[in-house]
Amino acid sequence: MINLAIIDSRPNIYKVGIWKELAKSKKIKSHVYFLSDAGIKNEFFDKDFNSYRKSDAWFLNDFTFSFPRNYSIFSNQFFMFITPRISLDILMRKHDVILVHGYNYFMYLFSMLLAKISGVKVIFRGEAVLRGNENENSVKNFVKKYYIKFIFKLSDVVMYSCSGNRQYFEHYNVDISKLYPLPCAVDNKYYSSEYTKFHPKTESIKNELSINKNDFIIIFLARFTKRKRALDLLDAISKIDHSDITILFVGDGPELENMKDFSSKNNIKTIYTGFKEQREISKYYTISDLCVIVSDYDPSPKVMNEAMNFKTPVIVTSVIGTAYDLVEDDHNGFILKLGDIDSLSKKIDYLNKNRDIKNKMSENSLAVINKWNYEKDVYWIERVVEIIK
Repeated sequence: MINLAIIDSRPNIYKVGIWKELAKSKKIKSHVYFLSDAGIKNEFFDKDFNSYRKSDAWFLNDFTFSFPRNYSIFSNQFFMFITPRISLDILMRKHDVILVHGYNYFMYLFSMLLAKISGVKVIFRGEAVLRGNENENSVKNFVKKYYIKFIFKLSDVVMYSCSGNRQYFEHYNVDISKLYPLPCAVDNKYYSSEYTKFHPKTESIKNELSINKNDFIIIFLARFTKRKRALDLLDAISKIDHSDITILFVGDGPELENMKDFSSKNNIKTIYTGFKEQREISKYYTISDLCVIVSDYDPSPKVMNEAMNFKTPVIVTSVIGTAYDLVEDDHNGFILKLGDIDSLSKKIDYLNKNRDIKNKMSENSLAVINKWNYEKDVYWIERVVEIIK
């Protein structure tokens, strides 16, 4: 049995899902060190969603983890975590391998350095994708270029979450022989059971939300920030006959009032649910005919994975990290250029007026997403650990 330490920023339902599945492994004994307990309080204010959220402690079970004490006195984000417990455990070789989930904190870098000194193998995993400004001449890009290359030199393996993430690593000249996949995934089994539970209630859910029985329902689940470009969707809808279209906006954020103002002026049927906890969103996915993600930057939006588990076609922008992994044109959705409002309008109109084609795409979405799961993540972690150990 190989001992694996995972160093993660904070509990996140998607990453925790991987750690839970990994805890079942008969080849690896894992322990997760969380640098922060943010989100584990009884209630906390999420400024991005402009709302108070309940504790996320409910999903912290079925795996081994700890919150080592943080001794940092710095407000700077890079130095905000100093956790001697992790350092001591690495130096004492309590673990054969460490998996570091990012490079944006000093503690990640320091842990990797200590691991190399101690003869402990290092796996690095990230989810960033290219923004298009990487080759601009700037001090930030210069520092980032050499910092990331140093991170890769410290790593025995670099695991990528999607093709967009792999392109990011290749841009920074990572050794190709170090690259292995760790696909971005959600808990497909959970969402399958949620679909089974809510699908028979589709009509009653629509009645509850005062949605016409035959309306074409588009779900947009996100933090309502400019980066998510919700107004692109609204603008696209305003250009077509939208008398039988309802947009279901699940979330909150600083762009909310602008969205409400636009939809009101253009007589677009919209429902704003406000922020919803993870355990409350399944019924909204169940009644949706289409999921739209038109962000100008999104490495691996798990909303896409979730929606596809509910047999939902997806329209995404080409800059989305997982776009070319999870979406195939005319098969389970469409990939559009960023800001192409006219094409977005036409594709939505096409799916609305051809519900039989939409239904076929629905089945295709489920078939695609079934291949992106936690079991595959564990398979690849076990494989790379065996290779480097």
